[in-house]
Amino acid sequence: MDLNFTADEQAFRVEVRGWLNHTLPYDLSERVRLDKRLGKFVIELWHSLLNERGGLVTVQFRSL
Repeated sequence: MDLNFTADEQAFRVEVRGWLNHTLPYDLSERVRLDKRLGKFVIELWHSLLNERGGLVTVQFRSL
């Protein structure tokens, strides 16, 4: 089993890290790093940032 990243996977990692460094607010980053509770506003902010990038997937459950 080869656990090394492919060139495409490496490029994706660089792209995501660059986007996070540019987009993620410092206070949100610190709250996550320090394992602090994230309130509803902060979670909604993060979801809106992901959605702008096309990285948010929402799921709706329906009862059977």
